[in-house]
Amino acid sequence: MLEHAELTRRRALLARFHGTWRGEETLSPSPWAEAGTATGHVTFAPDLGDILLVQHYQQERRGQPGLSLRGFFTVDPGQGDVLYYAFDTFGFPPLEPARGGWEGETLTVGKSTPRGEARHRFAWQGDRYRYTIENRLPGQETFTPFLTATYVRRGVD
Repeated sequence: MLEHAELTRRRALLARFHGTWRGEETLSPSPWAEAGTATGHVTFAPDLGDILLVQHYQQERRGQPGLSLRGFFTVDPGQGDVLYYAFDTFGFPPLEPARGGWEGETLTVGKSTPRGEARHRFAWQGDRYRYTIENRLPGQETFTPFLTATYVRRGVD
C-alpha cells in the first residue's frame, strides 16, 4: 500500500491533463478503422476529489463524428500503477484496465484482450502531448502503430 503522500503525488501527475485539448490524428489501417486522418477533441476533468481523471473524447473524420470514448484514469493505491478504463462506441467492455506508469515525461499504459494487445503512450513535450496507440493483434510478433497525434491545450475547465 502506498503512503498517502506518495499516492497524492502520483495522482497529481494526472492533473497535468486537466483541460480541453485538440489534436490532429493519423490512423493506420486496422480491423476497427480505415487508414486516414482525423481530429480528436478531448476534455480531461477531475472527479471524486481527484481520485479519478475523467476523459471525454470525440473523434471527427471528414467533418463527421467518429469514435466517441469515455475514459477513467486512477492510481492503484496498492501498487501505484496508473489504471485506465475506457468505454467507446465500438462497444467492447474493458475486461480489465490498461495498467502502467510514468517514465520521465511519458505515461505508458497497456493491456491484453482476446482481440490483441494495446499500448497507449502520452509523451509530454512542453505544453502539449504526443499520443500514440500501438497494437499487436493475434498472430503478430510485434506492435504496429494504430494512431499518432499531437494534442494542444485549448483551455482549462
